[in-house]
Amino acid sequence: MLLSSFFVSLYAPGPVAPEEYIMQADRMVKIFTDTLTNKAKIAVLTRGASLSDFHIELDVSRTEDGGLLGRAVVDIQAEVRVGLDKTKLSKELKHAAPWKNCKVEKRAVPAEDLEEAGHTVSENAAVVA
Repeated sequence: MLLSSFFVSLYAPGPVAPEEYIMQADRMVKIFTDTLTNKAKIAVLTRGASLSDFHIELDVSRTEDGGLLGRAVVDIQAEVRVGLDKTKLSKELKHAAPWKNCKVEKRAVPAEDLEEAGHTVSENAAVVA
């Protein structure tokens, strides 16, 4: 099995009022999970690749300018190296986001960076439902 890992972020410019942070952060988590746990969407984003395992780790935080930043590490295991279509991913995340002027970043994480960080995907990692 080959591991393909990606860093994906969604930045929503601020300010988000402190009393609305939890609600807005929950909304961002929902946007990521709705996009990255839906089999049909994953099939489109990976161009129909046959996947053995798919796992995400997600963090949402407040930025210095009072905006929101959602960051995810996406691990995909398959027989071959798998890509994640940035254009389609960006369109999907921005379409679901209620915030204006969102920015999406996606980049592949080289295997050596994962090994240096001690990152591994367990045999029981979350599989797309």
